[in-house]
Amino acid sequence: MRFRLPAALALVAVLTVAAACGSDEDSDDAGPTATASPTTATTPTPAEPPPAATTAPDPPEPEPAPPPEPLPGLPAYTAGFQSWDRLNNEPIPPNSPQTARVGFDAHLGTKNVRVNRDRDRLAQTGAGERRPYPEGTILVKEARTGDFVSLVAIMRKISGTDPAHGDWVFIEYKRSSADAPFTTEPRLMGELCWSCHQIADDTDWVFTPNDA
Repeated sequence: MRFRLPAALALVAVLTVAAACGSDEDSDDAGPTATASPTTATTPTPAEPPPAATTAPDPPEPEPAPPPEPLPGLPAYTAGFQSWDRLNNEPIPPNSPQTARVGFDAHLGTKNVRVNRDRDRLAQTGAGERRPYPEGTILVKEARTGDFVSLVAIMRKISGTDPAHGDWVFIEYKRSSADAPFTTEPRLMGELCWSCHQIADDTDWVFTPNDA
């Protein structure tokens, strides 16, 4: 069977067109070409704030100091007298000039006289010089023998108690050693005391001047 050349050429052309169309269809089916997505700028995460400083708890309140106790055998109102203001600037030696007014030293030993008042305020009001000490004043004289307090003499002003003797209540305590309690007896109070102190009635019955 013999083909004619023109017919053969026409067949080749038809096949070529068909192949081209099939290639376009395949391209359409593949869908659009994937493209790289643009880079998205990321917002930096803010740094977390540092933890708040922990406040240290307040320290506990200190326990209040226990109230002072009197020396063994002494009355309660003398408790803590050794921390009271001292009338004399320097310790008073035995046989001091003040004792010469009496003629003897009734309280042998090295002495200090303390008062339950502010010493400077007493000086401003003239107490112990020309004016009387105020109501409620307590004067405590301690006398040391060696290294311990062996004698305590007390003057306590209580209004109306004894106007003839400055309203002072006098009493004296003694002990023989540092471990012994203080003791007193009737003869160590009242007249035995003020019979000497009446010499100092111009300074409210007090021998020791306020040296403030």
